[in-house]
Amino acid sequence: MRFFTLILLFTSFQFSIASELVTDKETTLEGIAIDFHQKFNRDERDYLEDLKKWNPKWVKGKIPLGQDINIRYPFSPYLGYGSISDIKSAQKSENFRLNIGFAASYGSFTQNGNTLKINFKQNSPATIQIMANDQIEKNIFIDGSMYLSKIMDAKVSGANNGETKIPYDFGANIYVGRFLFDKQWAFYGGYDFERFYLFDMNKLETQNEVEIHPSNLHYGTVGIKYFSKNYFAKLSSSLEIISNSNIASNISGKKWIISAGKNITKEFGTGIFIKNHSLYYDGKKVEATRFGLSLFSTL
Repeated sequence: MRFFTLILLFTSFQFSIASELVTDKETTLEGIAIDFHQKFNRDERDYLEDLKKWNPKWVKGKIPLGQDINIRYPFSPYLGYGSISDIKSAQKSENFRLNIGFAASYGSFTQNGNTLKINFKQNSPATIQIMANDQIEKNIFIDGSMYLSKIMDAKVSGANNGETKIPYDFGANIYVGRFLFDKQWAFYGGYDFERFYLFDMNKLETQNEVEIHPSNLHYGTVGIKYFSKNYFAKLSSSLEIISNSNIASNISGKKWIISAGKNITKEFGTGIFIKNHSLYYDGKKVEATRFGLSLFSTL
């Protein structure tokens, strides 16, 4: 039993040495980054940022002789961590983020027919969104999200039935992107899906009744993002490539979204956004613009 205890202590000691550096001279975190970034196959600048997170006591000033410095992900060796594979696994879990958001928005919706035009306020008192982000490589990331939105009833003056309920709006997307310029900027591209509702203009013009039908829209999307310490901004443009609808054929057009926000704390933030659709089908045009305010939290 004593033999196995000695082996365990020796192994823990080996892990401890591997995960820490005892300074043999006066130095700085910048100097340690220069000396060790190649050992861990890291970019010097990125490695320095990690050293600052792992050793906040020594972010400013010089490090005296004989100080213990964490030179890689600082798990205690007595918890069973310490191998390169375990550290990489832990770092991957740190790169994954899951957020949940709540938004409210107001806006306008216009759809042209052959002889009539519909205008109504496209207001949404509640939208729930789930957003995920994972940095899969040093400068490569994957973004994905989905949302469910309640749209207020559409009221059309002069129609026999006056108004109609609009079912929940739904959408999802997935993007792959790359960081640029010290990770302050990033560009991305991918796929968007939306369930979009159109009025049956033929029925309104011939029977004076309001009726809506869902259309499934599929987009190709490109965009750019900017990050600072507590602020972020995002611009995306989407081109409609495939559609499915029982009242419209050959739907074409685009949408764009501009958003910006602030991280109030590490787990909580707020933002604003503008979303615009310009769609065309069967000689008719649809224009919709929404302005919104959002709150989000990291899970």
